[in-house]
Amino acid sequence: MSPRLGGSKWKEKNKKLFLSEHSWPCSPSCYTKLIVSYRAACGWVVRTGCVTFSQGLFHQEVQPAEIKKSHELEKKSLEDLLSEKQESLEKQITDLKSENEALNEKLKSEEQKRLSREKANLKNPQIMYLEQELESLKAVLEIKNEKLHQQDVKLMKMEKLEDNNTALVDKLKRCQQENEELKARIDKHIAISRQLSNEQATLQEWLEKESKVNKRLSMENEELLWKLHNGDLCGSDRSPTSPAIPFQSPRNSGSFPSPSVSPR
Repeated sequence: MSPRLGGSKWKEKNKKLFLSEHSWPCSPSCYTKLIVSYRAACGWVVRTGCVTFSQGLFHQEVQPAEIKKSHELEKKSLEDLLSEKQESLEKQITDLKSENEALNEKLKSEEQKRLSREKANLKNPQIMYLEQELESLKAVLEIKNEKLHQQDVKLMKMEKLEDNNTALVDKLKRCQQENEELKARIDKHIAISRQLSNEQATLQEWLEKESKVNKRLSMENEELLWKLHNGDLCGSDRSPTSPAIPFQSPRNSGSFPSPSVSPR
């Protein structure tokens, strides 16, 4: 039946023919996509045929041979276009079928795995207990690892503190040694200072004695000078044979000890 006559009947017939030639197990979504694509292609063909038919009625002056030739060319073009659309749809259908089959296989595999696990768990409750124990051990192991990590951090800090402590101990020993040396020097200086103080006291005492002696000698000297002066006035009365009193300085008597100076 031509697309120019009875368009709805032609579409229905070709739809049944197309579906009968391409019948396969498909999901509802794939089937819906296929129907929509087919309807779009058929609608375009019908619309193009109607336009061609209306154009033929409009140009009634054209010769029947030319109309037939033009009709044949358009028919061939439409058939080629329909063939291309059909091949494209078949390719899409094939891809969708393969994808659907892969998804079905994956779903079946997952379902079988799930069922097998459930059956195994139901048949052997010890496995469930072991799995729970395994999860508990994993949690405990994670806690232990965290504690070990914290202990490692603390150990590193302690090692660092120990190194710092060792350096401080060495520094303290050096300071103590320097302190002992300074203490020994201070003790030595104190001893020298005491010795110098004693020597200074001795010298001070000796100087006081010398001052007293000098004062006494000065007084004796003045007395002798006075006597000598008065003796010159009455020299004629003195006998020339009378012995003179010898003058002895207290310095020559050795009564004052010389202070001993200790070597510094």
